[in-house]
Amino acid sequence: IVFGRIVTRLTSDRAYEILRDPEIDEKPEGKSKIIKLRSGSFCRRQTASPRAKIEGSSYHIVVVDEAQDCDDQVVRKSIHPMLAAYAGSMCKIGTPAYTKGDFYKAIQLNKRRATAKGKTRQNHYEYDWRTVAKYNPLYAKFIQKEKLRLGEDSEEFQMAFCLKWMLERGMLITEDELDYLADPSMQLVKGWWRTPVVVGIDPARVKDSTVVTVCWVDWDHPDHAGFREHRILNWMEIHNTEWEEQYFQIMEFLDQYWIAYIGVDAQGMGSAVADRLKRLFAGRCEVIAFNSDSKNQADRWKNLIGLIQRRMLVYPGHSKARRTRVWRRFRQQMVDVEKVMKGQYLLVQAPENERDVHDDFVDSLALACMCSQIEAAPVVEVFDSPFYRG
Repeated sequence: IVFGRIVTRLTSDRAYEILRDPEIDEKPEGKSKIIKLRSGSFCRRQTASPRAKIEGSSYHIVVVDEAQDCDDQVVRKSIHPMLAAYAGSMCKIGTPAYTKGDFYKAIQLNKRRATAKGKTRQNHYEYDWRTVAKYNPLYAKFIQKEKLRLGEDSEEFQMAFCLKWMLERGMLITEDELDYLADPSMQLVKGWWRTPVVVGIDPARVKDSTVVTVCWVDWDHPDHAGFREHRILNWMEIHNTEWEEQYFQIMEFLDQYWIAYIGVDAQGMGSAVADRLKRLFAGRCEVIAFNSDSKNQADRWKNLIGLIQRRMLVYPGHSKARRTRVWRRFRQQMVDVEKVMKGQYLLVQAPENERDVHDDFVDSLALACMCSQIEAAPVVEVFDSPFYRG
């Protein structure tokens, strides 16, 4: 869109009249993807597709149009370095989306800079439909029709015209919702023997971390849908440690809890880990190996999303808990993961093409919460007997 407007302006009659001035003596030349001037200045239209190889050129200014749909890795790895030779600037244009990406992060960074101490330059500009309607009567007329067609409270209208990010649909949880679930009076609980707890273990070796999540469950007070309140008591994270050593670290950590069930992700090496833990915890609790096919994962995420929506998931929010590394890692991963559709199944996973983004704490929590469903009351179906007439 921007390239088309530049070509239109440079090839207009008024532009030719100015460029033919003897002191300027310029003539725009080019094809469908580039337009040049004799002085050496040029404007090129390029794609931001993750499959395209676009490295090599240097620019003074880059305009990323529809930035909310651009691949994050392409923008950061391929496009940003194109400005290095001239210390150039980048302008990103777009509208809100369902997930956080490079465009969203750039907006938040510019907003934080604008509120920093000292004199700062405003780098973020946004104009919703109210501002545009003041200067374009036809736009204002169109908006009134869209309000009737879409509804002023619809996601499409709120995103396209009110510039609101609907992260609730694309992300597992927003930061505001996560803050609401925190109990500021609750510290990390390093031992619990009053009632049985559930444990979720997401095993990993090098690339990711093995995370153990311990949850208290309100066994005696399920709601009408069978959901019980869950409170995260503690976490343990193990990174880049031999499997044999991990087993004994897990056992030492869980020795301080009365455990009912341990849920283990059986994907890959997880099946071997589950078999070993079954032997180590034999006679003490039940170890369940959860399959990681799309259907079983969808059931886990459906259960976790249900707990979050019902505000029946609580985690420590005390100042002492917030200072721990595991607490910070848990919060970061909870707000990083995204909802994705694979076929007919809704899954939750870390964003692809993002560095240092993981979902180990979230997977471990989903496994722990799924363990409490084992104690759920069975569904009873009632129907009229064909042998008796009332």
